[in-house]
Amino acid sequence: MRMKGFPLKKMAMVSGLCLTMLAPAPVAAYQGVITGENISYQGFNTFYQKQETEKIANGVEHIKIGKLTGNGWVDIHVLKAQMQTAGLELKTLRSDTWKKKETLKEMADKSIWPVLGAVNASYFGVAGDYSESQGFEFDQGLVHLDERLRPGLFEDLSGKLFISHAQKLSLVDAGSGQDLEIPLKAANNLPGAEGASIYNNKVYQNSKGLDDNGAYYKVYVRDHVIRDITSPYTAVDFPAEGYTLVFSAENTGYLEKLTVGRRIQVKTESGIALDWLKLAIPGGGYVLQNGEIIEQGELVQPGKRHPRTALGVNAAQDTLYMVVVDGRGSSIGATHYELAEYLKELGITDAVAMDGGGSSVLLARNLGDLLVNVENTLPGNHQRKLINGLAVVSTEKTGEARQLIITAEKSKTFANLPVKLEIRAIDANQQPVPIDQSQVVWSVSGVNGTVQTQQFTATSAGKAEIHAYFGQLSGKVSIEVTDNPIDLQAVPNVLEVVQGQSGSFQLWGTDSQGFVGQISPKDVKYQLEDETVGYFTEGIFVPSKKGGSTRVTITAGKRSTIAYVVAGSTVKALPELLVQAWEYQVEGSGQGSVKPEKNFGYQDLQSMSFAYYFPYQENADGQDSASKQKLVMKYLTAPVIAAEPENLSLQLYGNGGLVRLTIDLQDSAGTMYQVPLADGSLWQDWQLVNVKLPRDMGYPVQIIGFTLENLDTLQNQAGQIYLDDFSYVEKLAIQSAEYEEFPNDPLRKSFQRPANINVFGATGGRNRILDTIILQKAIANMKDSALGIYAGLTDLPADSLRPVDHIWNNTYQVYDSQQTRIIHLAAQGGSFKNADPQQFAKLAADLSNTVMNNIIVVSDVHPLEEVKNKREAGIIHEMLSRYAQSSGKNVYYLAATGYQTDVTLKDGVRYIKTNGLWYRIKEGRQIDLNRKFYQIGFYLEGDTLYYDLRNLYPLVE
Repeated sequence: MRMKGFPLKKMAMVSGLCLTMLAPAPVAAYQGVITGENISYQGFNTFYQKQETEKIANGVEHIKIGKLTGNGWVDIHVLKAQMQTAGLELKTLRSDTWKKKETLKEMADKSIWPVLGAVNASYFGVAGDYSESQGFEFDQGLVHLDERLRPGLFEDLSGKLFISHAQKLSLVDAGSGQDLEIPLKAANNLPGAEGASIYNNKVYQNSKGLDDNGAYYKVYVRDHVIRDITSPYTAVDFPAEGYTLVFSAENTGYLEKLTVGRRIQVKTESGIALDWLKLAIPGGGYVLQNGEIIEQGELVQPGKRHPRTALGVNAAQDTLYMVVVDGRGSSIGATHYELAEYLKELGITDAVAMDGGGSSVLLARNLGDLLVNVENTLPGNHQRKLINGLAVVSTEKTGEARQLIITAEKSKTFANLPVKLEIRAIDANQQPVPIDQSQVVWSVSGVNGTVQTQQFTATSAGKAEIHAYFGQLSGKVSIEVTDNPIDLQAVPNVLEVVQGQSGSFQLWGTDSQGFVGQISPKDVKYQLEDETVGYFTEGIFVPSKKGGSTRVTITAGKRSTIAYVVAGSTVKALPELLVQAWEYQVEGSGQGSVKPEKNFGYQDLQSMSFAYYFPYQENADGQDSASKQKLVMKYLTAPVIAAEPENLSLQLYGNGGLVRLTIDLQDSAGTMYQVPLADGSLWQDWQLVNVKLPRDMGYPVQIIGFTLENLDTLQNQAGQIYLDDFSYVEKLAIQSAEYEEFPNDPLRKSFQRPANINVFGATGGRNRILDTIILQKAIANMKDSALGIYAGLTDLPADSLRPVDHIWNNTYQVYDSQQTRIIHLAAQGGSFKNADPQQFAKLAADLSNTVMNNIIVVSDVHPLEEVKNKREAGIIHEMLSRYAQSSGKNVYYLAATGYQTDVTLKDGVRYIKTNGLWYRIKEGRQIDLNRKFYQIGFYLEGDTLYYDLRNLYPLVE
C-alpha cells in the first residue's frame, strides 16, 4: 500500500491536560431524530437519502443511512455515543491471547463489559494469525507502542474526546523535568538494541517469557518512584500498580540514571503526562480538523472508493461517532473526500480514518438483546480477523425488569400460519434483563387465535392485539390477519417427487391491499386431474407406484391456480465430470492442484480435489491492478449438456476459506459463462449446491471446467475442497398455463361505456404487417376515451395523436386530468437516476401536493422486476407504497415493458405491466391474438378510479 506521510503537529496544553490538537470550528449539532426515520433529497451529491435511527441504550444510537448519489448507492452505519451519559465508557477490544487476531464479534462476545456497539480500529499486519497493532494504544494503562506516530482517538480523564497524533515518549526527572535520554520505543514488546520498553500486567503477568528470550534489566516504577531493579534472567511479576521499564543488558549505562528511590515520569513530546490519559487508539490519517477536510497521515488510496471506517467527535468534544461506509458490494464505498463530506453532514468536526477495506465492520446491540450483531454489509459476507476494536460499553449494573418489548417477525399474515414472537425485557437504564419465558402469560384479542411456544396463530381475520404479561409488567404487539387472497402462486410451479418419497407446494397469496404472504396448507384444497399419479394428504403429495405427471388445481378461498406434479425421477447423473481427463494451472501468485481423489467422497471414496495455497499479497487490498489468484481447471474434452436443464447440482465439501468457485460453461454460440457455485466463506462439510443456468444460453452447452479464485488477498489462504455427485434435472416438457387469470382485484371492474383514460403500451420498433394492423385498432379505440396515454417507446403514424392524448417521451412530466394526477418517470437503461436524478425529489413533492384521490405513474421500468438497478427501483416502490398506505389513495403504476400484460398488487400499489406491440411468436409462427394485446381502460365512478384490461381482439364465446 502506498501511504501519504504527515508532519508532526504540536498539542496545546492547559494545566497538563491535552485539550485539543486544533481548536474546533463552531458547527451546528447534528439534528437527527431520536428514534424513527427521516427521508430527504439533499446533501453532498445526494438525490435520495433515507435515515433510520434506533436507540440502543441511554446516550447511544445506531443510525443507518442509505444514500443514492451521483456515483451510486452508499450505505453508512453510525454509532453515536454521548459519552457524558452516566454508565457509558470506551474500551478497546482484543483477543484473550496477546497478538492473536479474532473477528470483532468474537472479541465483543467475550468482553467482560456489556458491549453496546463497536467498530474495527487499528491497522495491523494482515499475514498470519498473530500480529501487532500499529501505533499508540492506551486503555487505563499503556497497551502498545511503536514508532509509527499515527493519529488516533484520545480520551482524557475528564471524558473529553479529541483527535491527535500519537506522541513520542521519553523519561524525565519528575522534579527538574530533565530528559534522561532513555527513549521509550515499545510497550509490552521486546525493546530494541537501544531504548527501553514499558511492561505492565495489562498484557503479561510476569517476565518469564521475556527472560527466556535474552538478558534484560527490569526497573519497577510505582507512583513515579523507582522501587526495585532486577537483574537479567531473574523473573519478576508485573504488578497491577505502576509499570516496569525493560532494557537490554547491553545498556548498563541506563542504570546510572535509574536508581532506586529516584522520581521519574513518562512524558509525551508535547509535555502531556500519561497520568491524565484514559484511552487512546491509533488510526491512519486525519479526515477532518476543525471542520475542514484534510489529507494528512497514512491514507490508503484516498482517491478510490473503498469500505471506510472513521472515528469522529463533535465540537463540544463530548460525543463520539463510530462510522462505517460499506463498499465492494451494492454500496460503492467512499473516497477520502467523500468520507469527509459524509462525516461533516453528521456534525463531526474532527475525525481520523481507521483501518478500512475488508476490515470495516460495525456491531450494535439492539434494545433488549444480550449480544451485539454485525450491522453493516461485509465485503464477501466475511468477517476479517482483526487485532483490536473500539467499543462503547455499559458500566451500569443490571436492575429489575421495568419494560417488556414484544416483536413479531411480520406485521401481517394469512390466517392459520404461525408467526414467531420474541419477548425481551429491559431495566430502567435500557439494559437487557434475562427473563424466564415459561413465566410469561399471553392473551389475544381482536381475532380468534392463540400463542404457543412463542408462536402466534390466528384462525380468523382482523387486527390481532397480542399481550404478554410477566409479573407486574406487560407489553403488546399488533398483527393484521387476512384470509381472502385475490391472487395465488404455487412454488414450485412444477413439483417433482421421486417415487417412494413425498413433496409439497408452498402457496403464496396476495390480498386486496397488495400484501403477499404464505398460505397455510390447512386452508388449501388440491384437485389432481389424473388421480392415478398420486394423492395429497394435509398438503403433502404422495406419488403412486404408477407415477407420471398431471395438472393440479390448487384452491384457497375463492381463488385457484394451476400447477403440476411429476412422480418419478428426472435426475440425470454426470459421472463423466469425475473421470474425464483435465488439466489445471495457477494464475497469479500461489500454488495448487486439481486431482481425482480416491479416498474421500460424498457417498463413496471418489471425488474431485482442489488443493490450493494463495499467499498474502501486500499491495492487493482493493486495488484494481492487483493480480487475481486463481486455480483454473479445464477438461481436455468438454462434457456436454444437450438440452436446457431445470438446474445443475453437486455435492461440495468446503474448508471455511474465503474463495469463489465457479463452473465454466460455453454455449452453442461460443459465449462463455461463469456460474457461481460458492461465493464467500465455504462451509466445512458436505453440502448440496443447486444452481440455475443462465436463461439466455444456447444448447448444447459444454462444461469447460472450474475456477477457484481467492477473495481475501490480505492473509494466507490454504486448504482443500472436494466436488462430487454431479447431476442435473431434466426440464419437463409440460409447462404451466401461459395465460393465467388476473387478480380478483376490487378495483378491476367492467364498464359498458368509453373509458375516461385509455392506455396502450409500446408502439415503437414495428417490423411486421401485423404490428400496423394492431396499432390501427388501438388508435381507433383510443379515440373513444376522454384522455389517451401511449406508454413506453412510442412511434405513431402522422395525425393519429389527439390534442388530449399524451406520449411517454422519457422525461419527467406531471399533469392532472379526469380527477387523476398522472406522472411520467424517465429511465435510462433501467435507471431512474441516470435519466433524471432529481426525479425522486420531484415525485415526492408532486405526491405530497396531490389533492385528487387517484394517481397513475407511467414508465418503461417495472420497479418489482428491475434487476440491474434494483435499489433505485426499490426507492420508487417504497415511495409509492408508503404514500398509498398513508393516504388511502389509489396508486397505479403502468410499466410499458415485457411481452405480456400482467397485474401485481404489492403494498397498496397496483402494478400493471403492458406490452403494447411487444410479443413473442410461438413455434410455427403462431400468435394468440385473443390473449396478447390489451388496452388498459380507467373509469371514474364518483372519485374512485377503476380499471379494466380490455383485449383488442376479445374471444367470442
